[in-house]
Amino acid sequence: MFTEKLTRIAGLIGMVAGVCWGLYELGEVVGLVPIASDAALDLLTHGAIVLAVIGLYARQAAPAGWFGAAAFVIYMIGQLVNQGMKAIFTLVAPVLAAQFPAAAEAVGGQPAWGVFTMAWTALTFSGPVLFGLATLRARVLPRWAASLLIAGPILSLTRLLPLPGNPGAVLTALGIIGLSYGAWSTARAAITPAQPALEAAAS
Repeated sequence: MFTEKLTRIAGLIGMVAGVCWGLYELGEVVGLVPIASDAALDLLTHGAIVLAVIGLYARQAAPAGWFGAAAFVIYMIGQLVNQGMKAIFTLVAPVLAAQFPAAAEAVGGQPAWGVFTMAWTALTFSGPVLFGLATLRARVLPRWAASLLIAGPILSLTRLLPLPGNPGAVLTALGIIGLSYGAWSTARAAITPAQPALEAAAS
């Protein structure tokens, strides 16, 4: 019962966060929102998505198996590192560049920073793809949404569509919305049938 309730809450969070993220990214694509105009909103939205993904994994943990567990861990690490770096770039980097410009330039020019950036990018883009594949294998949550979760990061990384903003992020957000709704609705179905049985036992 606890898992079902956790999944429902995570599903609601994922749907709200996915809609906010998707509308924001779509606004960038069509030119209604300046690109990278609100880093604080981005951090808040993706923080909520991290919570949602925990519930998504809990909903399909057993059928997803070891591959699902590995994909979940990679997804979580990538999201946490990505949001941590965004917070640094948003809050710390401007202050460092203004007060210690030489130090900021020296850090950016280090080979180790380049290696870290490559690893960070790999985790950020591979996490959703692997999690989407694990979801397809588990056959618990909507497969169309899992397919969008796979296609979105690939489109973002390859830039196949010559559009402003990040069209791939729109697909990823739709995937999060679909998976979150699937988790919420199936968890609700798992909880609801128990109520009549409890009422019959009480009477």
